[in-house]
Amino acid sequence: MQFDADLPFAHAITDYNASGIAVQGRWHTHSMLVGSDGLLREWPLQHPGGPFAEVDLAAVLEQAVHQPAHPYELLIVGTGQRQIFLPPTLLRPFVQHRLPLECMSTPAACRTYNIVASEGRRVLAALQISA
Repeated sequence: MQFDADLPFAHAITDYNASGIAVQGRWHTHSMLVGSDGLLREWPLQHPGGPFAEVDLAAVLEQAVHQPAHPYELLIVGTGQRQIFLPPTLLRPFVQHRLPLECMSTPAACRTYNIVASEGRRVLAALQISA
């Protein structure tokens, strides 16, 4: 699905499919962290396409916790082509830090990221690429 390329924030998601995500028109074929504040980096997963492990979400938590002056209003985890709910053990650190986290399919996460960011809100998306 292609989006309007003129979205008014850093790192708008302009397209996605099962094998990649385009950010500002540039295609990425690896799982990634995308922030409306300009963050764009690879998100290494222990078992791409498999169940998430604590180490997978540690990068998301670390990025969110190290934003105390301008915290993210929403954290989104794109779980691949279908929505997967995280077990309580993986959610616990986010709850303890009072970080709002939503899990959804990666296509839904891309759409939600763009909507929230276009409202001028600080959002971080962790997007899993898996066919």
